[in-house]
This record gives sequence, structure tokens and C-alpha cells, in this order.
Amino acid sequence: MATDYPSLAYLSQINQAYCVKVAVEHFRRSMPRTMGALYWQLNDCWPGFSWSSLEFGGHWKALHFAARRFFAPVLVSAHVPGDEWMGIGNIWRSSIREIHLHTICDAPGKTNGLLSWTLFHLDGRPLEAGEKSVFLGPRTIAPAKDARSLQEHEDPRCAQYLSAYPARDGLWAISEDTVFLTAPRFMELPRTPITTTVERATQREFQLGFQSRGFHHAVQVDLPGNRAQVGRQLL
Repeated sequence: MATDYPSLAYLSQINQAYCVKVAVEHFRRSMPRTMGALYWQLNDCWPGFSWSSLEFGGHWKALHFAARRFFAPVLVSAHVPGDEWMGIGNIWRSSIREIHLHTICDAPGKTNGLLSWTLFHLDGRPLEAGEKSVFLGPRTIAPAKDARSLQEHEDPRCAQYLSAYPARDGLWAISEDTVFLTAPRFMELPRTPITTTVERATQREFQLGFQSRGFHHAVQVDLPGNRAQVGRQLL
């Protein structure tokens, strides 16, 4: 929960990015009933709270980083059917039993791709993994029930997340999806430290590396006072 203005601004941006992502991916998965989506709005003409994905000064909000992924020509998108609720005696109940993975292609040309996924424990342990070859062609969708029953592992409400990636022509696409089986506020997210490394790639470019023993959700990287491309990033 937000405790001050910076954390309120951060969490509101994460919420905005998630809401638009869910809507856009739903419309893309529904092709050809719907052939995509546009979101409102791109930028602001003055400072203030709004639905824009670019700040008044030009900085990217979390939504703009997320849009690079959910508008990627080759997209992996997850649909989690089911619901959760508090039953008699305030006992948490869930009907979530599986994850449906879809690959969506709006790129020109035809090729075969590889859909890979791994079910992780929040402490970083891989619990289950799989992959499947998929056909990628213009305006094609390939649904796949690749995630098995989630009852085989620990409490999915607070202990698990799924990571899925599509590969095209042997290269990782920009699209990826991290899937939670409940609202993040119900998850026991670890507070393990993050170590950083900095390497000079060229005279004007640096490569930043981040590593941690546990899972970290929506990490913001900020370089105060840096006006270079890009001073702020979201992982």
C-alpha cells in the first residue's frame, strides 16, 4: 500500500499499465472479431494526473514501457480463467486451475516459433517448464493450454508466478508475460536485495545488469538528473 506521494505515483502507474495491458491483449486475442486497439492518451500538454503514457516533460510512464510489449508484432498473452473470493468464515477460495497461453502474430511473412514457459516459486525455484512449436503468420493466433493444473504445487495465491516467452527465427521477441494467479497485493513478494553491475559498451553507452535471489515485480530503474536515452526504465 502507498505510504507517501512517490509510492502513490509509482503504484498508480503500475495499475494504469496493467489495466491497459489487459484490455489491449483481450482485443488482440479476439482477432478477427476485433483487430487490435488504441489507447487514450499519448501525452500531456501540462503537468497533472491523467491517462497519458508520456509525462509533460517527455519521460515515459510505466504504460509506455508496457505498450512496447503488448503492441509487439509477435506477442505472447496469457488468459487466466476462473475467479477468487472470500467464502464462509473469511476463507479464501479460488476456481483458478490453469493458464491459457496464446501467441499472436501481426508481423509480415510466415515462420515457426517456439513458445516457452516456466512456473516459478517466488523464491526463484522453477517448479515446472514446457515449450511448444507454434506457427507464426500474418494475423494468426495460436491458443495453447500449456500450463498444467496448478493444484500440483503450493498455494498459488501467494507462492507462484508464470513467465512465458515467444521466440521467432531463433531470437527472443520483445514480448514476454509474467502471470500472477492472484492480485499482487495478496502475494508474499520477497524483499531480497538487488545487486547491480555497470559495464561500458561504447563511449556513450553502458550496459546495466540486475540480479537477485528472489522475484521482484515491476522494478523501476531511475537515473536522477540524466537526460540521456532512457533515463528511466521499468523491468
